[in-house]
Amino acid sequence: MKKFFLTFITFLAISIILLSGTAYSEEPRRDVIIGFHQMPIPSEKALIHSEGGVVKHEYRLIPAVSASLSEQAIDNMRKNPRVAYIEDDLILTIATDEYVNSSGVRHIGCEMTHNNGIDGTGVKVAVIDTGIDYTHEDLDANYKGGYDFVFNDPDPFDDYNSHGTHVAGIIVAERNGIGVVGVAPNASLYAVRVLDSAGFGTVSWVIAGIEWAVDNDMDVAIMSSGTKEDCQSLREACRNASDAGVLLVAAAGNTDGGNVTYPARYDSVIAVTATDLNDSQASFSPIGPEVELAAPGVNIMSTTSGDGYGTLSGTSQAA
Repeated sequence: MKKFFLTFITFLAISIILLSGTAYSEEPRRDVIIGFHQMPIPSEKALIHSEGGVVKHEYRLIPAVSASLSEQAIDNMRKNPRVAYIEDDLILTIATDEYVNSSGVRHIGCEMTHNNGIDGTGVKVAVIDTGIDYTHEDLDANYKGGYDFVFNDPDPFDDYNSHGTHVAGIIVAERNGIGVVGVAPNASLYAVRVLDSAGFGTVSWVIAGIEWAVDNDMDVAIMSSGTKEDCQSLREACRNASDAGVLLVAAAGNTDGGNVTYPARYDSVIAVTATDLNDSQASFSPIGPEVELAAPGVNIMSTTSGDGYGTLSGTSQAA
């Protein structure tokens, strides 16, 4: 009996030590993007694992990975000569929009261009946004596929936020006698989800979305999200995508006369600001030399989830 009691006490003591050791050694992790001087090879990715980190995404468009590491591990990785930079995986948001009443494609003369056969035929457009409701009566015929980097699956359906669905309708809503007509009603539509239902996403998701656009031979990629902070990884991804032949177009941001946000601010991206019904700068639009195009962005009627239609204002609608 005494031997059993001593064995039990010993087992209990060891268990407590092990459990307490686990509790105190577990450091909080930070989501980061780690850039290397050249495309990382297995041994370089093994460095992250050796530091107790987790690789979340390996990029092909840029020499970088997104990962989750402790502060100590990040400090150790910064000292490695093979590492070019480590930056936080920042949060991006869609430009804040306002529900109001309507105006749109006819204002910029699209009806005439459509009648002349300029309707987007043969053009592949990726909407890098909150996903879309691709079952919508004004989008279903043009929808060709996509990917969801929020949940990491091949179904970018959105039945809640409607932002991506609204942007998609402005671009490719079908000329079918119902609802609205997009600026390119015969273009092929692809949805790349990088923002969640609340309109938030990470730089790592956006880079993955841009990479998808390159890998799938998109002609145009439309981005509505932005951040006030410059990111080397995002800058490199945009530059490489542009060099690969993808035309990147981004909302300049709804900053009420403030600065253009990233990625629209990069040289490799066309920054689009919004105009009002009088062709004047919209009150919420940013200003700066980075702005390259202006288009109607106030009271724009377009598609919404569930075969609906609604109006939004914002530089997303202009882009």
